[in-house]
Amino acid sequence: MQEVTTLATDQFFPVDGTQQGTQLTAPPVQQLVGATAQVYRMACMLSAAPGNTNATRTIVLRKGGVDTALTCTVGTSATTCNANTVAQVAFAATDLWSYRTRCNVSACAAAHNITCVLYNSYDGGGIL
Repeated sequence: MQEVTTLATDQFFPVDGTQQGTQLTAPPVQQLVGATAQVYRMACMLSAAPGNTNATRTIVLRKGGVDTALTCTVGTSATTCNANTVAQVAFAATDLWSYRTRCNVSACAAAHNITCVLYNSYDGGGIL
């Protein structure tokens, strides 16, 4: 879970665990994956909708400090998003992973707590 501010700035949070307060740089929250993994889906929930006209919040899974294709966007009045990907995101045991989030306008209506769940396979065989 991550608490984020309403500003349109990149903020980062860990895949596993909680980050208290705003984190504006990725390195402190990057975590070692620990085992070979294939990530094929992500679901995220916000404690409050982005609000303001045309405000959205995007959440991206990162690998080694770089955005992957696994991205979901929470709409103006929504509190959840789901990301499915045709091409799975592969992680080696020694890779680092984290999330990046951003409000698309100068200010979302409310500060949020974000919780995300990754759907992955550790057996190397992909989705059954």
